Amino acid sequence: MDNFNKFNLKELEEKFEEFSFILRKKSYKDRKIIHVGLINQLINFFKLEYPNLNRLPLKDLLSFLIEVDIKNKESSNSENEKNKYSKFSRKKKTDTLIVAGLEILVENGYNEKDAIFRAKTIIKSKNENYFFRLLNLYRSNLLNPNIKKLLKDLKDEAKTRANIEDAATIYFEKASENIK
Repeated sequence: MDNFNKFNLKELEEKFEEFSFILRKKSYKDRKIIHVGLINQLINFFKLEYPNLNRLPLKDLLSFLIEVDIKNKESSNSENEKNKYSKFSRKKKTDTLIVAGLEILVENGYNEKDAIFRAKTIIKSKNENYFFRLLNLYRSNLLNPNIKKLLKDLKDEAKTRANIEDAATIYFEKASENIK
């Protein structure tokens, strides 16, 4: 509060000039930050100079700007996640389902051969070598990070279910439906 004791109209004018100069050079994102700072300066000025003045509209405008920015970030993040996954081919998504099923079985006590045998009983069109190659491919550092994220999301989803083996079976059945 001490720094506002000397605050006057001249200082507010100087701040407006400073903001005006900065606004000419900044991007959209930076402009939003400056607008929030400007509204905050106005609220502080009116609070000190006119304490009985209703500042609620300014506070509401300030919270609206912040909320809109947060909502835009959340919606763009969720759209980006959907777009990342939708860019993959049906084969990539199917392979990721298979690997997720195999890995959750291995993580829960199956050895690789038993997990592959279980997958082969459901996905009859593929042989054991296909499953071994798929596992090795997905353990590679060259795998697309978005595929790794999809794999992690599938495994996390399976862990939320009561029975991991049933979740793996569902993944294998879904993959089997997608294999041509």
